[in-house]
Amino acid sequence: MATLEGGNRPPALRKLPRRFLDKKSKNQKELTNTRDIVFGKPRLYLKELLPLARNYSIDIVKAIAIILVVCIHADPFESFHAGSINGEKLNFFLDTLGRFAVPFFFAASGYFIGMKTKKMDAPFQYIKSYMKKISKIYFTWLLIIVLYDVSVLAVQSKGINAAFVGQLSSYFENAAIYDIYYGTSFGNTYHLWFLVAMIWSLVLLALFIRIQKVRVLLLLSFILNLVGVTGQSYSSLLNVDYLTRDALFFALFYLTLGYWFSQRKAGRLKIRPRRICEMLILSFSLQFIERYFLVYRLDAPWGDYSLFSIPIIVLLLLLVEKNEFPAQPNLVRLGQNTLGVYVIHPILINFTTLLIEWMQWQEMRESLLWNLIYVPLLVTVSFFIYTWIQKCKWKINNLKETKEQNDRVSLET
Repeated sequence: MATLEGGNRPPALRKLPRRFLDKKSKNQKELTNTRDIVFGKPRLYLKELLPLARNYSIDIVKAIAIILVVCIHADPFESFHAGSINGEKLNFFLDTLGRFAVPFFFAASGYFIGMKTKKMDAPFQYIKSYMKKISKIYFTWLLIIVLYDVSVLAVQSKGINAAFVGQLSSYFENAAIYDIYYGTSFGNTYHLWFLVAMIWSLVLLALFIRIQKVRVLLLLSFILNLVGVTGQSYSSLLNVDYLTRDALFFALFYLTLGYWFSQRKAGRLKIRPRRICEMLILSFSLQFIERYFLVYRLDAPWGDYSLFSIPIIVLLLLLVEKNEFPAQPNLVRLGQNTLGVYVIHPILINFTTLLIEWMQWQEMRESLLWNLIYVPLLVTVSFFIYTWIQKCKWKINNLKETKEQNDRVSLET
């Protein structure tokens, strides 16, 4: 372990201004890793820690994004009406605000892939391993969710009987061959399309990285994304009927955009963070106007993304590249585990709904307190379940490694 005193400080820590070190640190306090500084006191600005670790600003935005995704799926204020407060309009506000989340997840993934592979001789191999990881997560959670759904059907049917077989048949009737591309839509697997779109987008990104034509892919995917908007809220106006929440029209552009940002020094553009925030507020406002006009004036569907999703994500990438967010330990930890919260929370939403119906607590849905704590509760429980699973996996892997080492030692002796 290294101390922070004088020349004995590790090279990665020497650029850290002394004003950020407390008195104990100056008195030979030992640090085991940079997390002691990142999550210590006094509060540090993340730009000061840029030489030490990953870009924690992205994790903070991802944390906010996953909270809004859970809001979209949970519809917390759906049954809430009090005076002039309309639950549906409030949900519309949260839904519109949260529509930057999934595009940002794709962009953040592309950005991290770019940063990881920047100095690699064979970036294709890393992307290949990343695709395998996402594929494992997809199939694992697809199996877990299907088993959960089937268990619920068995309980509702009071056993394995004719009623259960009928419900099971209805459950899988929406399954089709094109789910390989679009992702499954039966039961509580509706959100896993994100992982499928990520896998297909990674295939295309890896191909264009290999032939060194990322700029071409960025332009092509941008055009496809503009076409994809016509299949969202504009679909009823243009009288089109095709699904554009997929890899080609949606995920590919934002994944490529994030990767392209990581290869450029966009963060060094002389644009003040305050000016970026002002442009972000303007973009969000225009998105609200656009969506409100389409939905409430022209009776269009809500849609998953819009024209203003593009400038919002570009501005967010510019903002996080500045890396000037104050360190927020809880948000950073949540941001680093967004995928876990994403795959788990629909099960909790369904379980909560079933529990409320079984206990006949329907009136609770109209309570302001319940609607305020519902989403934070879902996020918190999902986070702790996922981190618990990760700890169990780590212990199992650790036991395997220890056993293998012991076996090698016994063979050598």
